Formats: sequence, structure tokens, C-alpha cells
Amino acid sequence: MVYLNLQAIIDHCQLDKEIVALLLFPGNKFPKTALYRITSNESFLTSEQVYVLADFLGITIDELYSFGDTYKQIPTKAVDTVILKKGQYSININTKSGLTVIYKNNQPYDYLKVLAAKTITMEELFKLIDNHINNF
Repeated sequence: MVYLNLQAIIDHCQLDKEIVALLLFPGNKFPKTALYRITSNESFLTSEQVYVLADFLGITIDELYSFGDTYKQIPTKAVDTVILKKGQYSININTKSGLTVIYKNNQPYDYLKVLAAKTITMEELFKLIDNHINNF
């Protein structure tokens, strides 16, 4: 599952935490405490709160999820290929063969043939890729 990194959004946009707390928790008796729970990953925003935050910042909900240490899909015209970017790494996944090519700073870094006896989720694929990069 992909989570919204609210702390990264607050840091990047230089938002005042008190204003964000009041914006996201208008009826809450302790909005700063509620915000702390979100930024410390003890709790998560509702879909309504995500919409309010995106509207407040004037960006799309997709753009909210691009903050922080997460995979972002890069548009491509290549057939049967998905390109993802995370930090200095770029991942090209062939959706037919499962061949995953990893680039670091736009230079070929390694490849990973993802073979699974079952269907895997994107989260499982991301964990495989992350583990492969960290253990390389």
C-alpha cells in the first residue's frame, strides 16, 4: 500500500503545522495531536482529508503522493514497459517478460528477473526491488 508522506509535504511546501492541523482536523478538540499522529505514522489521513490538502495546495491528489521516498511512474510511449523512479534509481519493468532493469543515475546498475509462482502485488514487487538494491 502506498501511504501519503505528510511530513515530506509539510517540509517541502514549508507549511505551518498549526494551520495544517486546523485545516485537516477542523472539528477536533486537539488538532495538533491528531496531526502528530499522522506525521509519526500512528494514523492515516482519510480520503476527504487528502482531498482538502490537495485543494489547499492547488495540486492534484497524484502529486501529493509524489512527495517523500516513494516510487513515481514516469510516462513512456514504450509498449509493455512501465518506468518508475525513486530517488537516484530508475526502474524499467517489462510487463510481458517480468524483466526489471535497474538504473542508477541514468546508468545501467543491474537487472532482476522477477519470477513468481503466483501473482504478486506492486507492493511486493517494490519490496523485491528495494531488497535487491540494498543487498547489491
